[in-house]
Amino acid sequence: MSKEHIVTHSILKRLTVGKTVNVANPVLRTNETLALRPQAVTARVLCARHNNALSGLDQVGHGFFLRLEQL
Repeated sequence: MSKEHIVTHSILKRLTVGKTVNVANPVLRTNETLALRPQAVTARVLCARHNNALSGLDQVGHGFFLRLEQL
């Protein structure tokens, strides 16, 4: 299993304020957020082969996010 970002890393970097991004904690189901470095917003869900196969989708997602910011 490889570590992959739950949200595309390039989008996390765009959302970063200072060195952290605020992430809601769905486990606790509260309104509190956690200030995490973008590198920490990962999970071990996919094997390396499948994670690498999705890298093109990460690029598409980043382009889509940039377009939304322009609206």
